[in-house]
Amino acid sequence: MKNKLLLSFVLILLVLPMGLAQEDLIFKQGQAIDLQVPCIFNKSTCDNTFICNLTTNYPNSILLVNNQLMENQTSFYNYTFTSADLNISGLYPNTMVCNNGEFQGAERFVFEVTPTGTFLETGESILFVLLTVAVFIFFLLSFYFALITPYSNEANDNGMVIKVTKLKYVKLFFIMLSYILFIWFLNSLVGISENFISLTLFAGFVGFLFQTLNSLALYFGIFIIVLAFFEIIRDANFNHNLKLLMGAATRR
Repeated sequence: MKNKLLLSFVLILLVLPMGLAQEDLIFKQGQAIDLQVPCIFNKSTCDNTFICNLTTNYPNSILLVNNQLMENQTSFYNYTFTSADLNISGLYPNTMVCNNGEFQGAERFVFEVTPTGTFLETGESILFVLLTVAVFIFFLLSFYFALITPYSNEANDNGMVIKVTKLKYVKLFFIMLSYILFIWFLNSLVGISENFISLTLFAGFVGFLFQTLNSLALYFGIFIIVLAFFEIIRDANFNHNLKLLMGAATRR
């Protein structure tokens, strides 16, 4: 009896040595998937006598799949998740239990769900972060020049315009450039935050801000162009009036 129990224990340890690699179990959020997990018994694929059940939890520990039967596909056992099942980014803990009435084994593993279905490699992450920092620096410089560049024409102490300046167009250029660079920066932040589980809430907020500003970019660009044309017309009128005043002063 003792030897039989020992043999059973050894066989149980041999069931499901799946060795699942976490990096191979990354899926896209909101996408249906077929989870395919092998069952190994005595270093061989489990035969048709084995039945496997799956239990899966959401990242917030709420039960998603409660001991549901997996479909035997000979070389692996399959469970299909619908697109509605995987609607949260994060780590999904799983427990797979297989038995054939005589022997039973269990394996715990996790898979990850991300908005993109991928993770950045270390080298890619470094380049992505450096690019994001560079874009942010260019945004700060552009925004700084947009702030310090004067917009008004030169006027005397009485407030009368005495000279039309072109710096207002430089200011409008930097304002538009700052808007574009800020959208680019937000897009980079979304890409970074989506690849870190701890930043998924941040990704949602930044993503919303990016989508909002990106949808308004065309209207903002049209506004800047219209404003520039308005200033061109107004400056032309100022120049015309200045010439008339100077001509009148000369005749006197």
